Amino acid sequence: MIKRATAILSLTIAFIIALSSLAGCANTSKNPSGTADGGKDNNVTASPGKEIDSGDFAEMTVYYGVEGKAIATIPQNSEATAVNGGIFYNSVKNMNDEDSMFTSEYHLIKGDGTDVLLGEIEYVGYESSYARTELQGSVYTTYIEGNPYDYINDSLYLLEFDLANKTIERYLISVDGYPYTTIAQVNGKILVTNYEQDAAFTNKLYEFDPAAKEVREVLSFTPTESGTGGMRGVCSLSDGFLLLRLAMGTGSGLYADRYDSNYNKVSEQLISDIIIDAAAEFLTPEDAAQEPSFIVFGLKVLNDRYLFYTNSSMSCVIIDLETGKVIASGGGEYQMSTGDGDPVIFLPQYQKEDKGKPFNVTGVKDGKAEAITFSGFDLRRLFSISIAKDGSRLLRLIESDGGQSLHLFAAD
Repeated sequence: MIKRATAILSLTIAFIIALSSLAGCANTSKNPSGTADGGKDNNVTASPGKEIDSGDFAEMTVYYGVEGKAIATIPQNSEATAVNGGIFYNSVKNMNDEDSMFTSEYHLIKGDGTDVLLGEIEYVGYESSYARTELQGSVYTTYIEGNPYDYINDSLYLLEFDLANKTIERYLISVDGYPYTTIAQVNGKILVTNYEQDAAFTNKLYEFDPAAKEVREVLSFTPTESGTGGMRGVCSLSDGFLLLRLAMGTGSGLYADRYDSNYNKVSEQLISDIIIDAAAEFLTPEDAAQEPSFIVFGLKVLNDRYLFYTNSSMSCVIIDLETGKVIASGGGEYQMSTGDGDPVIFLPQYQKEDKGKPFNVTGVKDGKAEAITFSGFDLRRLFSISIAKDGSRLLRLIESDGGQSLHLFAAD
């Protein structure tokens, strides 16, 4: 009872702090180039089929294909995501330290090492590369246009990269955009969360229909100190999607709500106590009680049962939703894989002292935690993991000399 009361109080305090710290104190958009109705916006630069000379970059990362051969190089500051048949990455250009904006080039590297420039986007303030997803041959991601730190509202866009036709299009989600979004695929459509940076801070779920090329709002939660705290994330299920909802006041806590593909709520499950108990292993009780209120950076459900969750604070946990038990967890050092494949959690090896230590990578098999091993990297350290829908795994490693390399493994 004491723990439950502490959790409710801490969630309320954390939620109030989160509201007051969100960007958007002014309700003036400085980026009027987008379309107001959420339709297609062609204000992008595309270069269909253009192959690039990767030797133009100073600091490069060597990319090794599934046969273990070096087949390409990409800029070291790139964010790379495994996709079916290759890797998708961006290259940051013209970074402006004064306004925190940059130009982002987007590329596809095919299985034979061919590097194709898909296009570029200017005035990027933040791209949610952790939430990239692939659907029907296209890659989707979101970004904020404008300086995310200047207290002036920025537009949130969905980017659509057609890998076969080598084109890029963008669609306006909201003129009151928030940088840290989550994305899910449901019934052939893309779902995007946004914490509206207007006076009400309404949390909204948007649907993008790739066939109709249209965006529409499908769910909305208005946060209040005594009511709901709004959305914390969304991810796909085989027959719909799962939405994390933070409730305040009576029934306070973080809920995993299941919806069908027609946006009808099917069930809800309280999971905040599970997250709090897992976080209490490496945090004080007071700090652990606040964990369910934080922004979510990683959210996936494996086999409609095993919830992989990581937030912007300290929690990284795998929960069996059927039994309510924790399968595996880790502190703030742990991360979750990106991409659409079966997820894993892992411990990055940033320190030089980690050189030579085995990689700590955990997945789920037959309802139990499974240690995943990679051989042949005795002098390298694990930096990140991305897993494609076809099961291929992309590892970014830190070499013994401090440089980086990318290694693609075929599906098991």
